[in-house]
Amino acid sequence: MRHFASFPYEPDGIDVQTYLSRAFPGEPDRMAEPVVLKPEALRPMPAAKAQLMVRHEFGPMDSYLIRRGFKSSVMEEKWDAEFSGNCLRLYRSWTGIMIFEVPMTVRGACLYAGAVYVNRDPEQHASRDDDFDKAMAGYVISRILLGLPANFPSSPDISPEQALIAAWAVAGSASQ
Repeated sequence: MRHFASFPYEPDGIDVQTYLSRAFPGEPDRMAEPVVLKPEALRPMPAAKAQLMVRHEFGPMDSYLIRRGFKSSVMEEKWDAEFSGNCLRLYRSWTGIMIFEVPMTVRGACLYAGAVYVNRDPEQHASRDDDFDKAMAGYVISRILLGLPANFPSSPDISPEQALIAAWAVAGSASQ
């Protein structure tokens, strides 16, 4: 199973504005602004959490997009992301529940992730599968923050139809 897959999409000779307008159409006025989520709408990571080890360095463009974050604007967008204090926090957009927390180390223009913390409160997050959660954190970062095509992580034990339903339930419009 691939976690935090590396995608070679930083083409030479293309400026940031051009890349962003292609990756995130329809947001030209907001694309350079970092997202600041309303703290009163967010729930912190609970004490019940797991630390999952990863090793991934994000290139300069990826790092820029991660720092930018993401705020859902329609019901079909099911994740919000905020980067502050050298930490990426991924929240469910409807509930404000933090599911993933990714501390980052700054290396020049790049960000390095060594671990992902995942919510293990059974009332907030049902998954207990470390491999699935690593893959899901990578999927949310790749698909929602970086605007890259990515396969939704699913179990081989479920049918393709069930996988599509699960992808929509978890990722919403990002699953398309």
